[in-house]
Amino acid sequence: AIAPLQAALDLYSADLLLGFDLLNDFYTDWLQEWRTKYRRQALMALGRLAECYGRAGQPRLMEKMARRQLALNPEREIAHFQLMQTYLAQGEFMVALKHYAAYEKQLEEFGEQPPPSLRMLHQRAIAYRQQRVAPLQPIPHNLPPEETPFYGRQEELDDLLMWLVSPDQRLLTLLGLGGIGKTRLALVAARYLVQPWSSISPRFPGGVWFVSLAELQNNDEEAAAQVIVQNCGWQPRPDEKALTTIIRHMRGNACLLILDNLEHLPCMADVILPLLTELPIMTVLTTSRQQLGLQREVVRQVRGLPTPNTKVIRSPPV
Repeated sequence: AIAPLQAALDLYSADLLLGFDLLNDFYTDWLQEWRTKYRRQALMALGRLAECYGRAGQPRLMEKMARRQLALNPEREIAHFQLMQTYLAQGEFMVALKHYAAYEKQLEEFGEQPPPSLRMLHQRAIAYRQQRVAPLQPIPHNLPPEETPFYGRQEELDDLLMWLVSPDQRLLTLLGLGGIGKTRLALVAARYLVQPWSSISPRFPGGVWFVSLAELQNNDEEAAAQVIVQNCGWQPRPDEKALTTIIRHMRGNACLLILDNLEHLPCMADVILPLLTELPIMTVLTTSRQQLGLQREVVRQVRGLPTPNTKVIRSPPV
């Protein structure tokens, strides 16, 4: 899980007992052993977080995690690779080329050269700078356009994105009162995930699909599945059940299915469960006023925005 990694890294600011000199050789060896162990664990956690931030469409945060790795170990190969990825993703091609040249020079002192993965990014940076690269392939989706700016839930958004890009999580429900902001939060997160990057593999190459079930009054599995098929623009085969159509279109690539407003449809548990069973790399995000009640369901409570301090916003009458 991502949250424990973030919590652990918040506690790791420097090497264990930094600044302490132990004259006894036994304790010096003990201290060095534990410093090495904790540093290695921190590097692994930072590397995984960097990868997750990249797949969540947040290259700036990915860059921050890569730099923290290099501060602990300037020779860490994966950190150089991730930093190059962030430069390319953000269009900083000259910065990427300069970083590669510096790293290549660093390795030459040991008679080595950059690994194939970094050389590939180097060639890609050259190609992008010379505008010799085909346009990025869009990630399939049916998300509605964003009409107004998003404010006030950055921490919840970051938490949701980290959950969605974690491969060991499959089903999340955003739970809250009507009008509290569940749908908006889900859509903002989804837009991050459909942004293609030149150097970072998408978390959901099979697409991100949004389906509102607010208007469906018939608490029937087939009717609900038909709404999903229609909203995603898929064509069913003759005599094919809607659930089979969904599985056929989503099989093979990691997909995200967002199901909005489920509280009045108890049947949705019987729609979602076979999808998760038949599609092992699929993720489902739902919004509802009630839990689905499935065993693998993770619930996140969405609460109202905090009220600003009246002393701060008070102004004299005009």
